[in-house]
Amino acid sequence: MAQSSFAADFAADVVPDAYAEFGEDITYTPTGGSAKTIKAIAIRESFGEGPSLDGRGITRTGIIRIRSDATLGIAAPDRRDKVTIDAIAWGVAKIETTNAGEHILDIERFDAVEKGRPDYRMNR
Repeated sequence: MAQSSFAADFAADVVPDAYAEFGEDITYTPTGGSAKTIKAIAIRESFGEGPSLDGRGITRTGIIRIRSDATLGIAAPDRRDKVTIDAIAWGVAKIETTNAGEHILDIERFDAVEKGRPDYRMNR
C-alpha cells in the first residue's frame, strides 16, 4: 500500500524534530553486522520487570522507537539484533510496528536470580 501524503509529510517533518528533541544515543548491533550509534526514543514509562517463564530469573522489558532510515536509524530491524542503552545490553524481542518513518521495538533482557533457602550459604 502506498504511503499517504500525511504519512510522508509526518515522516519528513515531525519525525526528525521528535528525534532531535527527545532522542538519546543508543548502540544498535544487527545480527552479523557492525554496531552503529543511532538516536532512539526510549519510552521509559514502558520499562518494567517480571518473573521469567521458568521462574529462574527476572525479565526486564521496554519499548523504544527508532528511525526506519538506513543512514539515521535501521532500515530493517530483526528479532536477533542487540541494543545497548546506558551501557546495558538488551535484545529485540518483537518489532511492534513500522509506520511513518520509524519502527517501534519491544526490547528485553534477562537477569538470573539465585534461588534457595535463606542463609543457605554460610560466610566462613
